[in-house]
Amino acid sequence: MKGCLGIFGLLWLLGVAAADWMALSGIYQQARATHFTAAQATVLQSRVIEKEGDESTTYRPYLEYRFEAGGQTYTGDRYRYGLPVNGLRTARRIVKAHPVGSQLEIWYAPENPNHSVVNNQLNGQDAFMVMFLVPFNAIGLGFLFGPLLMRRNGPGGVLVVREGMGWRARLKYTHPLAAAFTSLGCLSFVTIFVVGISSSMSPSLETMKLAWMTVAGLAGWAAFQAAQSNRLGAGDLRIEPGRVEYSSGNQRESRPLSEIESVEIVTHEKRDSDGDVTYRYEVQLRLKSGENHPLHEWNSEPQARAFADWLRKHLSLA
Repeated sequence: MKGCLGIFGLLWLLGVAAADWMALSGIYQQARATHFTAAQATVLQSRVIEKEGDESTTYRPYLEYRFEAGGQTYTGDRYRYGLPVNGLRTARRIVKAHPVGSQLEIWYAPENPNHSVVNNQLNGQDAFMVMFLVPFNAIGLGFLFGPLLMRRNGPGGVLVVREGMGWRARLKYTHPLAAAFTSLGCLSFVTIFVVGISSSMSPSLETMKLAWMTVAGLAGWAAFQAAQSNRLGAGDLRIEPGRVEYSSGNQRESRPLSEIESVEIVTHEKRDSDGDVTYRYEVQLRLKSGENHPLHEWNSEPQARAFADWLRKHLSLA
């Protein structure tokens, strides 16, 4: 299973890297074009190019122009880098505004005037495309760094630390980076649909600035909350001389060790609609009063048993 998951993760990362390169390289070139030098050009050709696809037809403006730079004459036909300007209405409007023989302002790279564009500004669609890629990259980073962020060198994969005369077992520890990337991926996924549907997939740059600030701010807040929860020890099990403290539902319980009867492992079986069965292994504290208090669940029985054995030892239970 781990081998198949590793292969899938590698293929996912390669696919996402290829998509990132194709999309972000163009957006990077367009960002560089914002520093190009302006020049006056003469329009040589002006028309709408129609391209039929498998499911739809796309339209884009085509402008060929001639300009002078550094005492030499150059021609160009690039409207912009990055995402092309699509849509029949928009393409016709641009072509109508720049008929053959008219003058227009273009922008060229001073070090190489062969690189020129008509539109040198970033737009909302560029920022939208970057956000569109975020969920896929978040999943890829999860494959790459998830095992490192979730790895715990302790019994049953639980981080345990010495605390004075006792111990602290971090049963619900969440790394702030994991919280940030998870929130960033989920929030970006939702925002793509909200912004895309409300703007017909053509959001303004101001809209995308607001969307990015909102998503980044909430992801940062999730990381802060995770760090605060870790610092305060929410969900931690603490063993002190003569007492044990743990979470039970939304409450914190503190019990004398004399009230603890045993540490038990309860197996939960879950059957899906296809009839496949999965198991969860829950470690519980059993009190002498007969109450059972769940502490944590594992997918792996050996991990659950390793933590239960550690807990029995430190609670001095046989």
